Amino acid sequence: MIIASSLPTSKRIQPANIWLSGNSIDEKRAALKDIFDADMPARLLEKEVNMCNYSDFVWNKGEKAGVKKGKAEDLVNLMQKLKLSVEQAMDTLSIPESEWDDYRKLVADLEAHPAS
Repeated sequence: MIIASSLPTSKRIQPANIWLSGNSIDEKRAALKDIFDADMPARLLEKEVNMCNYSDFVWNKGEKAGVKKGKAEDLVNLMQKLKLSVEQAMDTLSIPESEWDDYRKLVADLEAHPAS
């Protein structure tokens, strides 16, 4: 059995690089075998891949929400500084009309609860 602390740093971070690579399950299993001489059952690797996929999903969802919030803050700034209506501000930022209702709600929330 290999104790992680006894490995050089470069070997300790290799598993993360393997998981974060876009390689297939079989390629990841082969890499673990080559580096650590460890046999990893395919079913365990599949679970790891599913967890990584879910993690990516959560990250992307949070990132999209952050981008929307940032645009809503930009809308409020345009409205205040240039005395634009919310529609004029959305048009200025080229926000598609199909998304206007979402942004109206976000802007209304920001105006009702301004950051301190």
